[in-house]
Amino acid sequence: MDSKGTSEPPPEASVRIEVCEKHGLRFNAATEDGCARCRTETGERAMGPRGFVAQRPPDLGRSVLVAMLMIVGIGGSLFAAHRVAYNFGRAMIEEAMAPLEEDLEEGAFDELPPSD
Repeated sequence: MDSKGTSEPPPEASVRIEVCEKHGLRFNAATEDGCARCRTETGERAMGPRGFVAQRPPDLGRSVLVAMLMIVGIGGSLFAAHRVAYNFGRAMIEEAMAPLEEDLEEGAFDELPPSD
């Protein structure tokens, strides 16, 4: 604070907002040479508002590989679950049919009433 009680930004943090003639974007001319698009076109990496550098998207090969691994992993999991359910169902049916098979072997159904 100065003697009048107001706070002024330090001289190194000066701000001079200008508008890019080519793209119409605003930029701080005191610290930057042009708007984000102009800096990108010249090969400079554009800094974000908090100093983070914009990253390139991941390459296509890596994305395809991850997608294929996910498909194979999920497909394998679903197939394994299907086999477990199939084997469990099959065992339940065999257990339910065991008494009927014993009756068939003993001939309990040899003499059925005639059908009309």
